[in-house]
Amino acid sequence: MKFLILLLMLLPATALAGNSVNLSYSQTSGNSNTSTLSFSYTLKKEWEKSSVSSQGSYLYKENSGKESANRLDVSNAYERVINRWLSLVLNNFIFSDKFSGYNLRFGVGPGLKVNISENLSLTTNVTYVYNNYTESPNESYYQGEAKVNYTRQITDTVTFTQLLSYQVSFENSQKYFFHSQSQVSVPISEKLSLTVTYQVDYQNLLPEGVNYHTDKLFLTGISYSF
Repeated sequence: MKFLILLLMLLPATALAGNSVNLSYSQTSGNSNTSTLSFSYTLKKEWEKSSVSSQGSYLYKENSGKESANRLDVSNAYERVINRWLSLVLNNFIFSDKFSGYNLRFGVGPGLKVNISENLSLTTNVTYVYNNYTESPNESYYQGEAKVNYTRQITDTVTFTQLLSYQVSFENSQKYFFHSQSQVSVPISEKLSLTVTYQVDYQNLLPEGVNYHTDKLFLTGISYSF
C-alpha cells in the first residue's frame, strides 16, 4: 500500500508527454437543479524495460442540493517488459461508491499483458480483493480478471479508445463485475482536446441497500495533455 501511495505522489513530477487530465462540469437550474463535477487523469512513466502508470476518475453529483453520486475509481500498474509481445504486470485498484454499496473496494495482484498489436492489448491477472460494504459485512476473496484495451485513430484528429474489463470471484461465480468505457477525443489546440466518454458498470450480486445492477455515465469534458 505504501508503494502505491508513493507511486501516486511521484507520477506527476516524473510524467512524460502524452499524459492528461480531464475536467467536466455541468449545472442546471429552474424546474431541475442539478450540478455534476467529473475529474479524471492518465499518468505514465516509462524506463527501458519497465513502466508505472495510474488512471483515475472522480464523479460528484447533486440533485436539488442533495448528494446523488460520489464515486472514486483509481487503477495503478507496474509493468515489466519480457519482449515486444509479453509483459509481467502488478495491478491495483481502489474503488469507493456508497451508492453502489461500497465504502471501499481494494484489489492487488499479478498478471500477464499480451500486446496483440500496437492498438490492442489483453491483460489477465489474479487479484486479492477486499470489500468494505456500506451495509453488508466486510469480505475478502480472490478473483480473476480479463481486460482489453483498444485504441484507434479514426482520422488525423479523432481518436477512439475502448476499455473492457470482466472480474469474477473464484469462490462464487455469480459474483462478477463488467466495466466498459468508450471515449472519443478531438483536439481543439496543441494541449487541449474535447472528450466524450460513455461508461457502463454492471455488478451481478448486489450489496445490501443497492437496487440497480447497472450504472451508466455520459460525460463531455476538456482534456489537457502534458
